Amino acid sequence: MKVSRIDKATTVKEKILLYLTEPDVELTADEEKTLARWETADNLLQLKLELPAIIEQIVEKHSVSRFTAQNDVFVAQDVFGSVRKLNKSYVLYLKFQRQEKDIEKLRKKLFAPGVKPNAKLLLALAAMEKNATYTMNSIPTEVIAPAVKRPIFIFNSHGTDAPMSVQDSIIEADEMIKNIQSDAGTN
Repeated sequence: MKVSRIDKATTVKEKILLYLTEPDVELTADEEKTLARWETADNLLQLKLELPAIIEQIVEKHSVSRFTAQNDVFVAQDVFGSVRKLNKSYVLYLKFQRQEKDIEKLRKKLFAPGVKPNAKLLLALAAMEKNATYTMNSIPTEVIAPAVKRPIFIFNSHGTDAPMSVQDSIIEADEMIKNIQSDAGTN
């Protein structure tokens, strides 16, 4: 019988993390109440309230003890911090999208029928285009690593494979360098 990750989750925290990160995970009513408290704590933390004020609001809203509310704040920081990792490519992509929307708005304004383009707005458009190009070029490209070649020398105690000769290793190294340079376009 195959055991799923959901079955392996031994704590409420582990199960809620699975619920937040994977599809088809269902929570019990008690787990949903716990998640609601943690979401409240997270929302209040984002409002930059002081810890005592956050604890007090959780106690009032969810009818739990101060101790439970305080633990909920600390667990919420851990849970939502681990789920909300920033992805640089994604953040830059969102920024690029916003820039493109702003450029399109300005273009519509500048080049609307019957509107004489303003030199100041044309300069602003050029600057926005330059910034959007910079953002687009800042988005990291995914580089696929070349396949790993076998080591030049293999130390084998059973003596089944002889090591490469120095001349063969130099030839193979030259071929690897040529392949990497041709893939990278630096030939």
